[in-house]
Amino acid sequence: MATAYVTNSESNTVSVINTQSNQVIATIPVGELPDNIVITPNGRRVYVTNVLPSTISVINTQSNRVIATIPVRGTGDLAITPNGRRVYVLDVSFETVSVINTQSNRVIATIPAIPFPWGIVMTLNGARFYVTHPRFDAVSVISTESNRVIATVPVGRRPGDMGITSNGRRVYVVNNLSNTVSVINMQSNRVIDTIPVGKVPVGIAFTRTRLSRSLVKGRKKVVRLSRPLIKRHKGLYSPFMK
Repeated sequence: MATAYVTNSESNTVSVINTQSNQVIATIPVGELPDNIVITPNGRRVYVTNVLPSTISVINTQSNRVIATIPVRGTGDLAITPNGRRVYVLDVSFETVSVINTQSNRVIATIPAIPFPWGIVMTLNGARFYVTHPRFDAVSVISTESNRVIATVPVGRRPGDMGITSNGRRVYVVNNLSNTVSVINMQSNRVIDTIPVGKVPVGIAFTRTRLSRSLVKGRKKVVRLSRPLIKRHKGLYSPFMK
């Protein structure tokens, strides 16, 4: 049975939906103001950020119960490595990244000096992840081996959401105030193209067809792409929109 997990920020719960019947089959209490969510590649665990009191709820997908609560310094967007061993949680307030070991469900490292981190996306091999910095118009590239920033890429104004191509060669970055999407070459970590889109783009999602389409949410604009891409879920909310 395929299921979807939905965070309900005002209910402090996670809804579990059976995607065949489109019915809610379980409601799981978590922390206050649950926000971002990821599922391990094997589908056995769900990690949910709770804004208050800055914790991560770990849900067992067989029992649909919280099996661990992980305290972190602060919460934001999060990503998981392809092998499911590490979860990286952005902390916007304290400008750090918490590294969680998914076997022990404990924070094993904190990456400091990450200014106003907002969006995060993991490479397909799990060797690096990319973080957007809306206040500084840049994207950081961080090594998962050293937990250090290995490159900083200037992009457009107020970058937010991101997506990676299915071949792992390009990162597409939505620039909220530039009304553009920056395309980063992941080998050189440089911007190789800038795509103009509609006003105030916020999120980006991709299909897997050969001639793919990218919908940048702001004012409707469709950009045709030459390669299949993976989907990014985040983008319905932005700190830049009132």
